Amino acid sequence: MSKNILDYFIISICVFLIVNTLQSEVFYHKRVVEYVCSNAEYLKDDVTKKENKQRIGWGISKNKLIEFYQGKEDNSFLIVFTFTNGLSCGLIGGKEFYFEK
Repeated sequence: MSKNILDYFIISICVFLIVNTLQSEVFYHKRVVEYVCSNAEYLKDDVTKKENKQRIGWGISKNKLIEFYQGKEDNSFLIVFTFTNGLSCGLIGGKEFYFEK
């Protein structure tokens, strides 16, 4: 009986250490990122007219407007976020994006 308790105790410690290690990797990972930002109206005009993209989706997250643009003639994409002060920043973009069906 005491061997079973000791086994459970060792397993519990191992699980605790694994979970603790995984949490530290997820919650304490920091990175420095630079964004290209401008006035929201200027960016929207630039993306729709010069880049020939249309907004196909949007949402709100932590007081930011998140917009998803896709190329009208190709599969390019751009994700833009806009702050409440009217500043918009390009988060990420690329040449290939496909919806899964």
